[in-house]
Amino acid sequence: MLDRLSQRNKRALRLGVIGVAAIVVFSLGLSWLQRWADVRKSVARSREQLKAIGVSDAERDKLMTIVPVFEMPKKEEEQKFSFRAEFNKQLKESGVKAKPLRFLPVSKAIEPGYRLLSLQCSGQADMEQILNLFANLKKNPYLVAVEEFMMKKSDPKNERSRRFDIELKVSTFVRE
Repeated sequence: MLDRLSQRNKRALRLGVIGVAAIVVFSLGLSWLQRWADVRKSVARSREQLKAIGVSDAERDKLMTIVPVFEMPKKEEEQKFSFRAEFNKQLKESGVKAKPLRFLPVSKAIEPGYRLLSLQCSGQADMEQILNLFANLKKNPYLVAVEEFMMKKSDPKNERSRRFDIELKVSTFVRE
């Protein structure tokens, strides 16, 4: 079929094919350049956000004190001992005079493989000691939640008394 075309028609056909190819390459090139510009803008924006977030070591250490620590749950007996020891230590540090701690029966599985173990505490403390205890609870790597907290005056007749009876129930996860 190309043999029947004149030299002038063959040249026109070649120029047409080259023109179509140039248009396709040009349109694909423009869309690729637009995507590339969008990606560069996105990267620049992300870098600016990282610079804004960037903090010094002192500020990072300060932020890390706000974040509570957490240790992955262990088997029940091991977790029970660690949790009780750490919570007892926190009670003593805050000055709360607590009666012996009592474990409550382990709950049913909340998530597959994990159950909730609760520890009940009762004792006496001043308001400052109670607040110190709650402020330091986030440092307990085994604590999951404060389930219950009750507080009432030790001597309701004495209005100046700053001593309170407290009931506290805290919990941790144990692995099955």
